[in-house]
Amino acid sequence: DLHLSIRRQRQMCIRDRILTANDNFQKVMGYGLDEIVGKHHSMFVPEEITNTAEYKSFWKKLGSGEFLSGAFPRKRKNGQLLWLESTYNPVFDGKGKLIKVVKFASDITERRNERALLQSVFEAISSSQAVIEFDLDGNILNANENFLSVMGYSLNEIKGKHHSMFVPKEFRNTSEYRSFWQSLNQGKFQAGQFNRVGKGGKEIWIEATYNPVLDAVGNPIKVIKFATDVTEQTKLLLNLKQMIDGNFAEIDGNINDLSLIHISEPTRQAEIS
Repeated sequence: DLHLSIRRQRQMCIRDRILTANDNFQKVMGYGLDEIVGKHHSMFVPEEITNTAEYKSFWKKLGSGEFLSGAFPRKRKNGQLLWLESTYNPVFDGKGKLIKVVKFASDITERRNERALLQSVFEAISSSQAVIEFDLDGNILNANENFLSVMGYSLNEIKGKHHSMFVPKEFRNTSEYRSFWQSLNQGKFQAGQFNRVGKGGKEIWIEATYNPVLDAVGNPIKVIKFATDVTEQTKLLLNLKQMIDGNFAEIDGNINDLSLIHISEPTRQAEIS
């Protein structure tokens, strides 16, 4: 862990000066101890934050003896941004007077960057696809505007309800549908083309993936579905299939008629003879 100790001194103004820091803190921030002792904490804070009301409030709370914790953006000696998960711990003397603040921190920059990357990817997908989230029981947690637009609902109309509201009635109580959710609960990815029902009974076809989201130890905690509306294309294909099937049926009928003609022709000739 990183450790930083800061003195609280009350004079005409409040000063927050660095008393000491351990080797881990120095290494992460890129400073030697002689470069930071006696300096103000703001030397580690991005300039766009130091003059904000939020930063002033931060030190006001610590000055009143309040414990603070969270993930904070900070800057190294070379100006590079990093994220620290920190606790700021007020220390009091025997009379209850605040004498300093001790900070314990961990560098979470890599984790934060990975999260930012995943969030960017998720937002990119969400901007072009219909996205909906479920708990493991199939209850709806959230849905984006693309999904709501395709299905014809508002979020208030579907949140907390079960996924089966989008499924044709004849499929809801089947073993196949139960098996579908059992597989998701086991962390198994599901993908395919699905027939769904929108508001007012509108028939909708989607190309979708159901993605179990796992916790740190690999247990499923929810399901995120990414989908694309393929109703128009699917109906076109179904109509084409119906037309082709009809044509084949007509051809079969014509072939059968020809067969009957061929069979009856020798019989008619025999009668004439």
